[in-house]
Amino acid sequence: MYKVNENNLDSLKENKPLISLIVPIYKVENYLNCCVNSIINQTYKNLEIILIDDGSPDKCGKICDDFKKEDTRIKVIHKKNNGVSSARNKGLDVCNGEYISFVDSDDYIMPDLIESLYNEIYDCDYVSCGYTHFDNKNNQEKYFSPKDKIILTGKDALYKHYSIDNTIENINCVYVWGKLFRRKIWDELRFPEGILFEDIYVMPYILLKCNKVKFINNAGYYYRKVEWSITNNQSPEHKKKGFIDSFKIWDDHLSLYKKCSFKELTVAVECLEIDKILTCYNNDSIPTGLNEFSKSRLRKLIPDILNESLPIKQKIRYLIVLLFGKNGYKFIRQLGKQSR
Repeated sequence: MYKVNENNLDSLKENKPLISLIVPIYKVENYLNCCVNSIINQTYKNLEIILIDDGSPDKCGKICDDFKKEDTRIKVIHKKNNGVSSARNKGLDVCNGEYISFVDSDDYIMPDLIESLYNEIYDCDYVSCGYTHFDNKNNQEKYFSPKDKIILTGKDALYKHYSIDNTIENINCVYVWGKLFRRKIWDELRFPEGILFEDIYVMPYILLKCNKVKFINNAGYYYRKVEWSITNNQSPEHKKKGFIDSFKIWDDHLSLYKKCSFKELTVAVECLEIDKILTCYNNDSIPTGLNEFSKSRLRKLIPDILNESLPIKQKIRYLIVLLFGKNGYKFIRQLGKQSR
């Protein structure tokens, strides 16, 4: 384990604002050393490293305590398991930094990442880097980062949250990791507990609090693909919860945008809901027991959305599924493919 030289550390911390790094931890004993060492070895030294052991049943708690003995910047919190949102919220409740960043405990970051983010936050509310998607199974890496620095208003970035430009420009408007936030952004804002996709839920609320956000060309956040992670859980129960939680989140966002009179965002979310169901129709992947739920959502959404300014092909798809249902929609789509 890396031993910090406290004398050198004090000199390097002078005249630098404190940055809090919040790390929620659960069942990652094989990756935790890599994660925490990558944080300890940052070129930016004035860090408050908050490790939240979310009731992990493996050796994670002991690993955290061992790290705390070696580095005075580390705080360890042991708590009952209640999910990543609860762990992050606990970190937000106790952190002292002028700036805040999140690192997931099966990921790791390049040595200069926090310093690179800090050097760019002088004129904005948060800075976001790109990321490297690291497949733990076959050691493949894919890089996602904007070619040039991009500066947007919070509202414009929110539109990117729902836009294909999000993918084209390789900007991360969806996840909280890979970012450095001003502390004020998290005043009176916390992650929702008990639902999946907590990042997707909270990011619109963050963006609406931001005057300016910045995206930089740096893929120094390493996002590790792990087969057993929450993101890759393919169990029927998880799929069903994920499907329902997606619509809970979208309903919440719809209420937010209607309250703010953001018509385009309201339409964007309604289209997301419809397209989610149509994609599942195409793949025969509607979770067990949710066919009627899906039908009722379509019956509710499509009549209103047909009055909006959408591409004609999109309107036709929506009208077909409204008139002919799942099987009719799939049949007509298949005919269309054969005629090409």
